[in-house]
Amino acid sequence: MRRWVIMLLLLTACRPEGDGGEEIRAGLDRAFPREHVARIRLQVKGGWEAMEEAYVYDGSTDYRAASLAWDGEAFQSVGLRIRGPVEDGHGRSSPKQDLRIDFNRLGGARFHGVDKVNLQGDFDDPSLMRRLLASRMYRAMGVPDGRAALAVVELDGTELGVYTLLQPMDSRFLRAEFGRRDDADDGTLYGCAPPYCHLFDAGETKGDYLIPDCGDGDPCGWVLETHEDDPARNGYEDLIAFIQWINGATDEEFDAGIEDRFDVDGFLRFLAVATAIGDYDGYLKSYEDFSLYHRPDTDRWVFLPEDHDRSYGDGSCKGSLEPTGGPVLPPWCGWEARPLGDRILGVDAYRALYLAYVEEVATEWLTVDVHRGWIQELDALLRGPLAADPSFPFDPEAHEAAIGDGDSDWTPPNLLEFVAARRARLLEEVSR
Repeated sequence: MRRWVIMLLLLTACRPEGDGGEEIRAGLDRAFPREHVARIRLQVKGGWEAMEEAYVYDGSTDYRAASLAWDGEAFQSVGLRIRGPVEDGHGRSSPKQDLRIDFNRLGGARFHGVDKVNLQGDFDDPSLMRRLLASRMYRAMGVPDGRAALAVVELDGTELGVYTLLQPMDSRFLRAEFGRRDDADDGTLYGCAPPYCHLFDAGETKGDYLIPDCGDGDPCGWVLETHEDDPARNGYEDLIAFIQWINGATDEEFDAGIEDRFDVDGFLRFLAVATAIGDYDGYLKSYEDFSLYHRPDTDRWVFLPEDHDRSYGDGSCKGSLEPTGGPVLPPWCGWEARPLGDRILGVDAYRALYLAYVEEVATEWLTVDVHRGWIQELDALLRGPLAADPSFPFDPEAHEAAIGDGDSDWTPPNLLEFVAARRARLLEEVSR
């Protein structure tokens, strides 16, 4: 009980009462339920089969109109698109295509205040829990992270199986996390779409940080997710100024000025969790799966992680022979320089605080007891739907082993096996 009280306090500590985000947070509790698996039924105008063929053979990720029933709530027309890679004009065949539902793209109403949701197939994770556990870890340490839940998806009468339901980072996410007071949710949000979002000084203009079409019709680099149609706010001036300051400030200027410009404490909390759970599909290993948000109420930038599927031992760490993942210091998995992270950890006080957070994560949250409780809660929801899932490529015994503490070949490790081994290594390193 103590841990849940601490978790609640951390999640609400930076939200003053009456901040204007209460309504959307209540809606998110309904849209991303923890107590049951959502049931989502979609009927695609023109047919799902034709939509999937257009993606696989022609690389089309265009939205299609669909009707939707979600836990009994009906929507006559929502936008539905496939969220998958496109290479050489072709998409990827998959028994569970990743999807996005846009509730008001075609003029419909929001779903409990939510504009969009992502549905991830996660067919290569025998536990089907890595994203959900990682999200709980980040939020337990007070790091803003999108909600995550479970859903069974049916398309045109054919059941596709269990999906992970994810909240994308958009204006509704900002309102839920930061509230509306002093326009805290009305800043500029930049998503990192690899490559070219490395935080090096690339130039003076928007075109130096954004490529409109990277060969598949989608932009890459730093993609503005809010106010993108506002000429007064879509010129990237704030992002360019921040990146140039990171790279150009002297050590003395950086030490004295970084906290005025950036939420350093939040970033160090992120680093501690990411290092602890081996979240190596993002900033620790490569420049992807994170966003930067410029808060207008504080004039500070906030680091926002996302997409944690390659965590808990399912992502390798370049340059490390240790099976649980990379070292605590430096936490990077690779040889690329990271101007922001390198300079922050180069400050003695920040490095000490980061190590303290790593110890806190390992002591309070990355424990077998905490994770066994979370895993049992999720498994109670998953057992029935997984047994009926026609697309789940693993047998029940493989799923049972994947969530336990038995020995594995670490490709990937079983969840509790990873937790025990990684926790031991973290505590050993921070005690040196």
